Order: sequence, then structure tokens, then C-alpha cells
Amino acid sequence: MLNPAQTQLTDRPSSWCFTSERLFVVGLRCVLNGHHEEHFSQWRDVWVGYSECFGRSNAKPLLGALWDFAEAYRRFAAKPTGYHQVDCACMARDEFLSLALLSSIQHFDQACAMTCMQIMARKRGDLTLETPACQLATEFHYLGERFRHISKDDVETMLIKSAAVEDSKRAVLH
Repeated sequence: MLNPAQTQLTDRPSSWCFTSERLFVVGLRCVLNGHHEEHFSQWRDVWVGYSECFGRSNAKPLLGALWDFAEAYRRFAAKPTGYHQVDCACMARDEFLSLALLSSIQHFDQACAMTCMQIMARKRGDLTLETPACQLATEFHYLGERFRHISKDDVETMLIKSAAVEDSKRAVLH
């Protein structure tokens, strides 16, 4: 996370210039976490971080698309991701599914995209996620940020592993 001394935009290397995937996950966490009063400053952090990486004029549409995606996700998520430390190296289930969705859009993998949206959203929210996800994937691509391909098989493997972890948490040892 950025500290107050890093709010000035300069030509120095940004602490936010991560891989495309990490840049998305950290940005998503800041936007989602910023809805909680105690983490409101994370909205500023993501603006400053994206501005450092892409410049203010490019960061504005990217952050707008991220905001729209996060809002659609918050309204329709079947299992909303709770507060997650911004600098945590792990990835929550829906963070991975969101990343896989953007990746599948960039790589024209419709089967994976539909799988991700159907798993993430409740009721007909999957259709509501589609437009902001497409816009966000396009904004990242426009800025030269191409996500590595995540296939439907990768998504299904992750779901099996996360289900096994949940089952083990509920298991009782005798």
C-alpha cells in the first residue's frame, strides 16, 4: 500500500508496477476495501498507484472500468470477497475467478468466461457482470496489460481444490 509520501506523481519507478495480474488484484482489493469506512483511503491509493503506472489520463478510464466491475460484482456476487489485505500474496476464490474472467475475455475464451460469470454471480447477475468485465479487460489491454491465459480447466481445478480446503475445514477428527 502507498504511504502519504508517495502521493506525489513523479517519474520514479512506481511501487505499483506489478505484473498485469497482480495490478488487477491489488486494484480490485483497494476498490472493494474502500467501501468500508476504515479503509476509505484505499480508493486514493489505487488512483495514485494506477496514475503512477499509466499516467493520469490513462488511469481515469481504467479506474472507471474497475469501479464499474467492482460495483457489479458487489451487487451480484454469490460469495462476496470480504476484506483482504492489499499486499497479501494469496488470492481469494472470486479474485481468481475475476482474473480468469478478464483473461478469458482478452483471449476470446467464451467457455471460460461464461463459467466464471455463472460461478461468481447469483441469479441473473452473470449477465450484469459481462459488460463491465469486457470494458475492464479492454482498458487493461489498451494499456498493454495482457493477462496470461487461464483456461476453463484451470478454473475447474481451482474450484476442486478450494472445495477440498472447505471440506477439510469442516471435517472433524475422531
